[in-house]
Amino acid sequence: MMYDAIAGGWALSVSAMAAGDSAGLSCGGETFARVFADEKGVHAAVTTRWDGAKKRFGSDEPLVFTLDAPSQWGDARLEWRVSGVRLYVENVLCDEDWPLGGFPMDGAWTLESDKPALLEACERFPEDAETVFDGSAQYFTLPGHNTSIGDCMPFEYGGEYHLFCLYDRRRHGSKKHLGAHQWAHLSTKDLHRWTLHPIALGIDAQWEGSICTGSMIEKDGRVYAFYAVRMSDGSPARLTWAESGDCVHFKKSGRYFELTAPYEPTSARDPKVWLGEDGLYHMMVTTSLADMEKRGGCLAHLVSENLIDWTQRAPMLVPGLDDQPECSDYFKLNDLYYLVYSNQLTARYVVSDRPFGPWRRLREDVLDCPGCRVPKTAMLNGRRLLTGWATEGPWGGRVVTHELIVRADGTLGARFIDEILPGFVKDASLAPAHIEAPLGSGSAHLADADGAFRLKLTLSPKRENMAFGLDVTGEGDRVRIEFDSAYETAMLMRGGDNVRSAPRGNLLTQCGWCRGAFDVTVIVCNGVAEFQLPGDHVLLTGCTLRPPYAIDAYARGDMDVQPK
Repeated sequence: MMYDAIAGGWALSVSAMAAGDSAGLSCGGETFARVFADEKGVHAAVTTRWDGAKKRFGSDEPLVFTLDAPSQWGDARLEWRVSGVRLYVENVLCDEDWPLGGFPMDGAWTLESDKPALLEACERFPEDAETVFDGSAQYFTLPGHNTSIGDCMPFEYGGEYHLFCLYDRRRHGSKKHLGAHQWAHLSTKDLHRWTLHPIALGIDAQWEGSICTGSMIEKDGRVYAFYAVRMSDGSPARLTWAESGDCVHFKKSGRYFELTAPYEPTSARDPKVWLGEDGLYHMMVTTSLADMEKRGGCLAHLVSENLIDWTQRAPMLVPGLDDQPECSDYFKLNDLYYLVYSNQLTARYVVSDRPFGPWRRLREDVLDCPGCRVPKTAMLNGRRLLTGWATEGPWGGRVVTHELIVRADGTLGARFIDEILPGFVKDASLAPAHIEAPLGSGSAHLADADGAFRLKLTLSPKRENMAFGLDVTGEGDRVRIEFDSAYETAMLMRGGDNVRSAPRGNLLTQCGWCRGAFDVTVIVCNGVAEFQLPGDHVLLTGCTLRPPYAIDAYARGDMDVQPK
C-alpha cells in the first residue's frame, strides 16, 4: 500500500499479531517504522534522522528507538505523536519513548504487512484517563514493565497532598539517555485513597530532552510549577514555569530564562521557589560556579517580585562536595531555617537562625532516612511529610513517604506513617526468643512470611560489649541490620556485605540506645525493607527482596527478643 508522507501524527495498526508476524513502513527502500512479534512478545523499532543544528548525536545520523511489549500478542498499534512514540497491544499502553529527529518527507510511504494493517493520519490523540484507586502510594510505582518513579515533588493544595514525581522509563535511558522525564501526578486527602492523574507536565516538542525536577508555589489562587528543561541539543537549560487553576491541569508559560555568569547554565535544574519573609520570591537552582573546576557545585540564588522577572544573587550555598547539590528544599521549623539538598542521591541539610544563612551543619547532616533518595517535603494536616524514592535498578524506584520529625537538638528525623501503609501488609507474629552465646555467636528463628509484612519487636542485649542484629532473607537476596553496643552503631547491609563493605550511607552512629532494651519495627513490602529505630531513625534498602521471607535474630553474646 502506498501513502503520501504524513507530516504530523500518525498511527499504524496491525491485526492479531503472533510470533513471526511483521509490518513495515518504508520510504525510498529504507524502513523507518517496523512492528513485529516473536516468542517474547510484540516489538516496534522506529528509525529517525537527527535534524538538530548541533551534532550532539551526529548530523543526519539514523537513531533507532525500540519499544517492547513483553509477553503480549494480539492487535498492535504504533502511534507517532511527533514528540513521542507509543506501542499499544490490545489497547493497552505497553511501552513508549520520546524520539529525536523525523522521517523522510520527500517521497511516498510504503506499508507492507503479513496481517491486515492500516496507516492513519492523526491530528490529535486522546488524553490519558484519570484513575482512582484504594490502597496506598507507599512503595508504589507507575504501571508498565519498564517504568519507575524518579525525583518526588510533594505540594499541599486545598487540603490535599499532591505528589508530583518524575515519570521514568528505561532507568533514565529514554530519548537516548536524556531521560525524557515528565511530571507524573498523584493526589490524596487521607493518604489512603489516591487519584492518579494524567501527566501534569509532558514533553511537547523534540527539543525538550527532559522536564527536570522543580517545585510549586501558590499565588493569587493559581499554582505555578517551576522547572528546567534539559535541552536535546546540549545547549543551556531553560528555566520556565507552567500555571494551573486547579493543581491538575497545567499550561506551559512559553517564557524561558537562563542562568548567566558566574553560574554554569547548561546543567541548571531543580528550581525551588518560595515566598520569603522579606516579601520577595526566592529561587534556588542546582548548578556550578563556572570558574571553579573542583567542588564548585552550588545552589544559585535568584529573586523576583512577581514570579516572572528574576535577578541573580550570590549563591545560597556552595557545599564543597564532589557533585552538584540537587533537588533542594527549604522550610522553617521551630525557629530554625532548614536547607535540604541531595548529593549522590543522599539528602543532606544545613540550618540557620536566619532566612538566608550563614548556614551550619548539625551533628547529623544526612537526612533520615538515607535510603530514601532525593526527598522533598510538604505539609499535610499540620504534619510535614517527606517523600522520595527507594531504588529499584540503576535509577528510579518506588515512592517512600515518612513524617519529618524535629528532635530536641534541632536535627531532623523520620517516622513511619501508619495510615499510608498498604492494606496488604500483614502483621507478623513471633514467640519470645532467647539467645545465649557468651563467647561465640547464636541465632534464633523469629518468623516466616509469604508476602508483605510488618514485625514489631524488642531487642534486649544482656552484655556491655556485643554485636547483634536481625536478618531478613528473601528470594535471591538478604538484608541484615547489625547493632554494635561497643561502638554504638547501627549498620544496614545487603547480600554478602559486611560492616566494612557496606555503604557508609547505611551507617548510624551515636546509637547509645543500643546498649539497653529498645524497640524495632520492620516492614518489607514490594521489595523494600525498612527499619524504624529509636530516636526517629529509619534505615531502608532498595527494592530487592522477594517472598517468601524468613526473619532471624543473631547475637555474639546473650539477648532476649520479645514481641511488641
